[in-house]
Order: sequence, then structure tokens, then C-alpha cells
Amino acid sequence: MVDNIEILPSELKGEVIPPPSKSHLHRLLIAAALGERACGIQPVSDAADVARTVDCLVNLGARIDIGKNADGSERGYTVEPIRFFEGRKDPVLNCGESGSTLRFLLPVVGALGCGGTFVGEGRLPSRPIADLAACMRRGGCTVSDGFPLKVSGRLRPGNYTVAGGVSSQFITGLLFALSLLDGDSYIQVIGDTVSRNYIEMTRSVLENFGKPVEVLGDGYKIGGRLGSGGARPRVGGRYVAEADWSSAAFWLAAGALTGNVTVRQLDAQSPQGDKAIAGILQSMGAQFSGHFSLSEPVTDCPSKENSPAKKEKSVRELLSGSQSNNAECRMQNAEWKDKNNAQCTMHNVQLKDNAESAMRSAQIKEKSETVDCGLWTVDCENTSQFSI
Repeated sequence: MVDNIEILPSELKGEVIPPPSKSHLHRLLIAAALGERACGIQPVSDAADVARTVDCLVNLGARIDIGKNADGSERGYTVEPIRFFEGRKDPVLNCGESGSTLRFLLPVVGALGCGGTFVGEGRLPSRPIADLAACMRRGGCTVSDGFPLKVSGRLRPGNYTVAGGVSSQFITGLLFALSLLDGDSYIQVIGDTVSRNYIEMTRSVLENFGKPVEVLGDGYKIGGRLGSGGARPRVGGRYVAEADWSSAAFWLAAGALTGNVTVRQLDAQSPQGDKAIAGILQSMGAQFSGHFSLSEPVTDCPSKENSPAKKEKSVRELLSGSQSNNAECRMQNAEWKDKNNAQCTMHNVQLKDNAESAMRSAQIKEKSETVDCGLWTVDCENTSQFSI
């Protein structure tokens, strides 16, 4: 029998460290398993989705150990890449209910050419995958219809076309896969791209592992192992996953309501979309302590360059050797509670060089109202605090 629990009003205060971002850990683990040198990744996550990715990478031939570092500090993953070991043929890869694991690793198996069977449970078999499978078939693979998903053949370097409005995870999976091929490849994105900020997270991870991704007006270019972008990855080392902004949001909101709360290890430059909580709370009157500066916007921004006609032209120009134009992104008619119109314009966005952008307001997705999107980042100590 459970004892009665009495909850009394009190001031919430103190410090917390959010769990690691699952999105970032998925990407770090996959990049490490596909890399050229062993490395460490911290911290370990107890999330079931991350565990599925680890298990699938091990079944593909990587060696991933979990434990403490040599100095006894916080436990982490030690990843020895797939290339260190004899590749496994036709493994069974159980994704559980993790859509990220399935969508990231399906094209990777196509690039490795090892074949395999993907199985899952829960709602995973009903989640959209047809566009990615069709893209892989055009690239040289055979992908079965429906679960279990059986993959055979090998992807070829070249030009890949994928719809941007279904899932950004399709693009992330292709970026990982195409980085393994023997030549340069292009991803042409048709239509508006959802969750564009998570593609930026993928780009950042790939760049850290020696695979820079060039942003085009209509998609992406990535060099294969023998292509123009085949830079060497940084030697071994240790990678730290970002803290999860979505988990931090609860504590930040609580701190804004009552008391002083410090949430540490949040990455000020993170592409995580849930970082928007900082701007939302500030617009509601919450105050930050420490040093702040405007960050890049984290919301998707409709663009003239996102139209299919413009994208097709951009791909043709690029393939003929011309330089791609800087993307110009405009958002208009954003509203806050007073229904006053605001306009947000960003000129010459250069993601590769992290060009500074200016925003006054941005539309928050799936909300009936929008708020000021001027996001405030934390200082170099990676700590933030809200007080009210």
C-alpha cells in the first residue's frame, strides 16, 4: 500500500542537468560507427530509441562498449567503427519503435552493400518510409514493400531526389549513406523541408567527423570517400552529446513561474527546435542571468527557393559547374497576441559559415499564436538561469 504523499507550496530553486539529446546521440553514434577511428561519446542514454540504434550498429559490425572513462569520470560509449571488423552480411536489425533508427540506418545499409532485414514493433511499421525506399530503389538498391523491410544491392553516387515535407530524417539518413560512397552525391529536396534544424544537426556532426556538407539552394552536396569532400575525420577523441532542450523546457518554465532554476550544459548554438522555449519565456517576462546574445533562428522559414521549379534549376546549374546562390528567406505576417503584424527577413543566409542573421519575429509551428522568436543564448559556461 502506497503512503499518502502531501505536496505543499514551496519555492522551486536549484540546479539540474537535463538528459542528453536523443537526436544528437543517434547521429554521433552512427557517425562514429561509420568513421575511421575509435572514439568516445558521452553521456550514455537510457532511452529505448538510442539503445535500438546501438544494437543495430553492433549487428552491422561495430563494437560499442559502455562504461566509465579511464579517469573514472562519467560513463560513456566507446565506439570502434564497422570498418575495423569484417562486415556482417544480411543482419536482422530490430529498430523497436524507433523511427530515427529505421530512417537513418535503412540507407546506410544500402551504402554498405551488406543487405539486411529491418524489423520493428508498435507503430513503427505504419510510419511513413515509402519515399525513402523509392529514393533508394532509384539509387540501385532493392527494398521490399512493408515490414519486415528487406534491403539488398548497393547505392551508387549520384543525384538523389526526395520530398522535403514528409520527414527530415530521410535527408539525414541519405547524408550518412552518401558519405560512404566512392564519389560526390547531390540530394535535391522537393518542396518545403520540415524540421530543417535537425538536418543542420546532422551536418554539424558529419563535419566533426570529416564530412562537410555543402548547402545548395535546393538541397545538399556531400563528397564520398573518394570524392571532392572526402576530408579526413578528426583523430579519435571524445564527443559530448548536447543536453536535451525539450527536457530542459519543463524546468525552465517552472523556474519562470516561481523561484530560481539553473539548467546547465545546454548548448547555446544547438539546432534543437525546442530551444525556442528560451524566446517564448523571455517574451512572457522571464529574466535570464548571465551573458546573452541573439542566436540563429530555429524555426523553418518558407523560401522562394523552396519551390520545385527553382530547385530543379539550381541542381542543373550546380551540375554544370556554376555557383549556387545564397538562399534568401522571408517570413511575413507573424502575429503575437495583439495581432499586430510583424515581418522577419533574413538576407544571405550562409549556414556553412554560420553567418549572423537578424530576426524580429518568427512563426512557432503548430500553435494558433506566434511569439517573438529572438532567442537568447547562454554564456560560454553553457549554463542558463531564469528568474522572475
